[in-house]
Amino acid sequence: MMLGGIDTKDLCAAIEASRERMKPFRENRKSVWKELVGSHYSEDGSLVDVPVNLIELGYSIYTAHLAAKNPRALVATPYRQLAIPAYNLELALNHLIEHEIGLVTTLQRAVGDALIGIGCIKVGLNAKGPIEIDGQLHDPGQPFADRVDLDDLVIDMNADSLEAVDFIGNRYRVPYTWAIESKVYQIDENEIRPSDGALDFMHNEGGDTRIGEIGRGHQGRGDSQVRDYLELWDIWLPKEKLVVTFATVGNTIKPEPVRIVRWTGPERGPFHILGFTEVPGSPYPLAPAAQWYDIHMAANRAMRKMIDGADRLKTLGVVGPGGDQDANRVVQASDGDVIRSDVPGSVQELVTGGVNAGLYQFFLGLRDIFPYMAGNLDLLGGLSPQSETASQDRLLAANASQRMQYMQSRVESFTGRIVRDLAWYLFYDPFISIPLTKRVPGTDVSVPFVYSAQSAEGDFLDYNFSIATFSMQPDTPATKLMAIKDYVTGVALPALPILSQQGGMIDWQALQAAYSQYTNTPEINDIVVWSDPSFADQAGPVRPGPESSSALLGPSKRTYEYKRTPGQITRHGRDFVQSQMAAGRGVQGAELSAMNRGGMGIR
Repeated sequence: MMLGGIDTKDLCAAIEASRERMKPFRENRKSVWKELVGSHYSEDGSLVDVPVNLIELGYSIYTAHLAAKNPRALVATPYRQLAIPAYNLELALNHLIEHEIGLVTTLQRAVGDALIGIGCIKVGLNAKGPIEIDGQLHDPGQPFADRVDLDDLVIDMNADSLEAVDFIGNRYRVPYTWAIESKVYQIDENEIRPSDGALDFMHNEGGDTRIGEIGRGHQGRGDSQVRDYLELWDIWLPKEKLVVTFATVGNTIKPEPVRIVRWTGPERGPFHILGFTEVPGSPYPLAPAAQWYDIHMAANRAMRKMIDGADRLKTLGVVGPGGDQDANRVVQASDGDVIRSDVPGSVQELVTGGVNAGLYQFFLGLRDIFPYMAGNLDLLGGLSPQSETASQDRLLAANASQRMQYMQSRVESFTGRIVRDLAWYLFYDPFISIPLTKRVPGTDVSVPFVYSAQSAEGDFLDYNFSIATFSMQPDTPATKLMAIKDYVTGVALPALPILSQQGGMIDWQALQAAYSQYTNTPEINDIVVWSDPSFADQAGPVRPGPESSSALLGPSKRTYEYKRTPGQITRHGRDFVQSQMAAGRGVQGAELSAMNRGGMGIR
């Protein structure tokens, strides 16, 4: 069968060839995941202990920074008459993102995939349903954004970039009965049956085990499932603007399509790929974990050797000829006892095993190389101070964040494309209906309304879509408190005379409550006690000026020089002292005192 200028047999052969070429990427991804989960997660995790899980450390820190919260979409338009429709679309879009499809969970999984391999999200509209796809229930007429696992992804590996691929697609499963009865697919029940390929949860068609092996165990096939499933491939052909669906028979893709759809959706198609480092001449990106893996493995080999040495540590008494009686007296004596020796020097102490000092120093070096290669994780994760002063740490953090900012920009661009596609479906879907409420500007009144196809005005290209850059980053009480303080001292107090003329005032009780809440210090509410405002009125109004504001919030300009004490020794300093002690070398009294105050745990 021909699709434009493509023979479907050639297309299926190219899909199978690309899947085979992607096999090393799948196996490498699985090796990293086995190390990440360690040896105590399941029987199919790491085969050896992972006492220092550096990969998990990098994975958790980057995931927390890159996709901490649901993205918040912003919809704008240069046309004043479309301002209200743009606002309505923004409300509907954010409601869909947060309450209907839970986009943050999908994004977090895709970001995690990109850190270890490649991230992919498929966006579309479920026209018929409800339908269960890979265990997820899709409501009819609702846009969806689903993560595509690497085990179910195919990319045209003959292309030299993602923009040049001839096809990209994903494998998924649907209930076999639903596939027949819904008439979505043209299926001959005599030729297409639920195959072994659809039931083998643990293996890909090339024989390599799927990532699910780590969590489910290696018991093999899913012969305990309660219903039959059909395995399908959706293949996007960007040049032909087609989405072609193939069924599998056994582990082979049947070249006769069961569905062909002329693509009329968003311009970029249904698949969105996330990667952090592009490799020239390849559509497959380089994952950060590929740079972490070797150092992680070397550090854990060194640590396991040290643990083995510690387990072999023994202190033995060696007895020379004629010293049996002396040895018995040594064994029976208590600490501090004075004993007689018939053969002086016949009993000697021998220590075997123990931690090798050179190996320990080697491990510390590897542990320091890892956060350096991973983008200074100590600063990004707040693990320990890196310099002698706080101002130096802030400078280091600003430099370290350049890599994080680059990765955040890629995630935001990736998320923006997904959100734009979701907005496209909301804008053009004639059956969409979302009950919402919106606030009347300048009041506390909220009015209900229903977003529907009638709410859309103008053309989709009349609207600009973006993601609030702060919306996906983690929020902490400290950052909220800093924002409040900056606003009060930098905006509200300087503008207080103008605010007063317009009826504005600072609610000091609310400010005190915020400080108490975000610092988790309820004692703050006991410091300033509020009386009836009428008593304050009798004393005359208090108009905060420069002097009063300084008394309440401190001088407007202060200079602090924060110097760490020896009790705040940096990790590098602590490592140096520990390595000197392990090697039997002397350390200065001040350094040892700092170690005792700052703690000797490895961080």
